[in-house]
Amino acid sequence: MSILFAKRNDSGNFDIWRAELKRAAKPEPFVATQFNESAPRISPTGNYVAYQSDESGSYQIYVRPFPSGEGRWMISTNAGTTAKWSPKGDELFYLQRDTLMAVPVQVFPVFKPGAPHALFSGKKVGSTLLSFDESLYDVAADGKRFVVVRNAKTDQQSSVVLEQGWLAKSQ
Repeated sequence: MSILFAKRNDSGNFDIWRAELKRAAKPEPFVATQFNESAPRISPTGNYVAYQSDESGSYQIYVRPFPSGEGRWMISTNAGTTAKWSPKGDELFYLQRDTLMAVPVQVFPVFKPGAPHALFSGKKVGSTLLSFDESLYDVAADGKRFVVVRNAKTDQQSSVVLEQGWLAKSQ
């Protein structure tokens, strides 16, 4: 089992590193270039990693095979950050400025991305990221619903309230 993380290199850019959890191995670079690579997300199948990179001049979403890291596909077409896989691994989501995008993907027998399409937009969706790789949305287990944090500010204290069983109480 592996964990992936972004680590700043000597040039001041971020690379993606890999650490094996089952053995006492030293972390090693997974994607290390002269550009910034960050926010890695391993697919539910464990065969692919989605991440963001600014190698094109703006952040885009890419996918690489895992664990080899050899080869890659650009998923976004007009900027993209903070990728997340659907729970089944058949779709990839990302932010394109203030729009949540979705891309259907085929993972077997070979990786094949479909065309990106917008799910929903809004002035507050994605525009208030706390840092370049911090996600303010998540995908529900059914892959059809989303939680989006709006109005997040770094200079204000915020809280999250979780109430369980609220639907049953209202009926």
